[in-house]
Amino acid sequence: MAITGLIAAGLLIGVAGFQVALAAGAGWGHLAFGGRAVEAPGPLPPRMRRVSGANAAALVLMAVLTLDGSGWLSLGVPPAAQRVVLWALCGFMALNTVGNLAARHPFERFGMGAVSLTLALLLGRLALGLG
Repeated sequence: MAITGLIAAGLLIGVAGFQVALAAGAGWGHLAFGGRAVEAPGPLPPRMRRVSGANAAALVLMAVLTLDGSGWLSLGVPPAAQRVVLWALCGFMALNTVGNLAARHPFERFGMGAVSLTLALLLGRLALGLG
């Protein structure tokens, strides 16, 4: 389970980095939020930048919970609760994949769609105890 958890946490941190860049004003707004916040290359509006900052924090928390569920960290969470958390994260990533696949921009549709699908599969594998 350790390698699967490490890969999943690394992907989550990578996506968190993308969200931090968006929150800091990187001109990639058209690559996020389904292309609905900004249609042309440029930074997100202030409200969406704050959302990206919150997303980054949530993704880091997901990475920490993934590391805990895969044995890299020990937060004292009972194994049964870890499994529930991993299934919840798996479900969230599966729903996120659907949203990514419906996006306008190919980067979000195929790039981030592939990342979120990979995360859903990795987290499901961890939740099953197969990681």
